[in-house]
Amino acid sequence: MNEHRRRKALSDLVQQVHTEADRTRASLNSSHANDAKAVDVIWQNTRAPLITRAASQDGFTTFIQRSAIYDEAGMVLGGGPVKIDRCFALTYLHTATEWSESTRTVDGARCEPGRTLAQAAASARTRLATAARTGLTDTDVQRAFEVPSRAWSTGFDVRATRRQGKAVSIETILHLKKAGAAQQQCYQFDVTLPDGDQTPPDRLATARPVADSACATG
Repeated sequence: MNEHRRRKALSDLVQQVHTEADRTRASLNSSHANDAKAVDVIWQNTRAPLITRAASQDGFTTFIQRSAIYDEAGMVLGGGPVKIDRCFALTYLHTATEWSESTRTVDGARCEPGRTLAQAAASARTRLATAARTGLTDTDVQRAFEVPSRAWSTGFDVRATRRQGKAVSIETILHLKKAGAAQQQCYQFDVTLPDGDQTPPDRLATARPVADSACATG
């Protein structure tokens, strides 16, 4: 019984990811996405924290972790909910006329860089939101990107800071290194300077991956 439940949960999870990938491909085609727009569309549909060039250079690959929960029956005592985690590789390739997609299950370690990057970006976003209440100086911006990860060697390279009224936009490259492996992703942080102390912190700053071209100059 438990094995049947596990297989059913895993099958449903795989189908969910395929549906997600198909929806993203449809969005890419309907928006006639170029490279810069494609990264934004993939992010909006998958919330993938790391979106890199595909090996062919004609598209993008991302690794996403998804989970499913099923109820395990105990023989006498025990049992209860069991969580299944899987890492999926999503590849979107662009031909002369349309986008295509492929989905496959991969080793869980392939999702580790993305998880680490997401955690680092979230920490920086929180620090920016905190500093926004006191004006967000250029020094505050630099300090927001100085906290390293324990597991990975992380670093931010701030490429540009733009201010318009109470809106601050920051483009930065996030670097990840570990045991010879390296990844990087251009990120955009958008910060709103609050009028008072009532604005929730999660509404003061956002972070999202963007195309490499956004970090090309600073």
